[in-house]
Amino acid sequence: MRFNKTKVLIAVVFSLYVSLVVTLDLNASYNNVPKQYIFSIDSKGIYRTDTTTNEKKTIFNTVGLYGVSFSLSPSDTIIAVLVTERGIVPPGAHDYSVLPKNSMVFIDLDGNEVARLDEDVRKFSWSPDGEKIAYIIGTYYEGGVGFKTTGVGIFDLKDKSKIRIKKDFPHRTIEGFIGGGIEINWARHDSNIYIRDFDYLDGIYRYNITTGKSEKVAYHGINFSPDGRYYLSISSMDYPHLYVSSTNEEITDRVKSKLGYVPRSWMPEQNHHMLAVKVEYKPSFVDTISSDKPRVMVDDRKVKQKTFFIYDVETDQIIKEWIEKPGE
Repeated sequence: MRFNKTKVLIAVVFSLYVSLVVTLDLNASYNNVPKQYIFSIDSKGIYRTDTTTNEKKTIFNTVGLYGVSFSLSPSDTIIAVLVTERGIVPPGAHDYSVLPKNSMVFIDLDGNEVARLDEDVRKFSWSPDGEKIAYIIGTYYEGGVGFKTTGVGIFDLKDKSKIRIKKDFPHRTIEGFIGGGIEINWARHDSNIYIRDFDYLDGIYRYNITTGKSEKVAYHGINFSPDGRYYLSISSMDYPHLYVSSTNEEITDRVKSKLGYVPRSWMPEQNHHMLAVKVEYKPSFVDTISSDKPRVMVDDRKVKQKTFFIYDVETDQIIKEWIEKPGE
């Protein structure tokens, strides 16, 4: 990725189930990150690569860990690393004697630890200034009830203080069902924390940082554009839906007609721009067995080229487009 085109970091994220996936981390502004840096991860470590010198430095050791993922802060100075410890099931048993547990480590761009949060964090969101996180804690009962939420908190990286927003939920929420259980977002446009409970229709709550009070709101999702004028409703069970915040009018079809699909993220430095990616694959082989007509099959590991679009929701226009090919 050439950073003179956009200030978007493409990172390879090691998922909690030890499988490699590629994601776009669009939660940070990247103003202060040296543009020659690219961050990546595999089963051995989290790396910082300087593209001007090709120097690759390990900034976090992941050897022997069950699952690891990371996210860069909006201040571009801290990396939050979410680590999953594998649970223990005794031989011949069906239940855990020790449940899987998460913890968080915060490091600077050189890999120095600056803070640690020893709670079973399942999901989190950076504050707009990058000095705190809002997080959801709970226990994942694999093969059982799934993810059981036990609370939502705020962690201050500077003074290491923790406060609990909501001590307990009146019902359990299940990770992976009805769109994913529960999610959290510390919104940039109003600095409030939004919590969505997928088990209850439109169960979205806004926590006011100033007053310390929460209220139910009428939105359908909590992934807001930086200026708050639009928001996405994202579910693992469905494609993203796009709405106008002031009216709750859905404009999903308008975006799909322009791009072919609805992107899942906002450009961090723009008010209401989205990044869309179209991937073209190289033909891999011709399948003549399962069909009367030969079909050209593709291998999703053999990318021919990627076309990037920056889409302005307000004007319904593609304002920038470029192509990148492997090796260029």
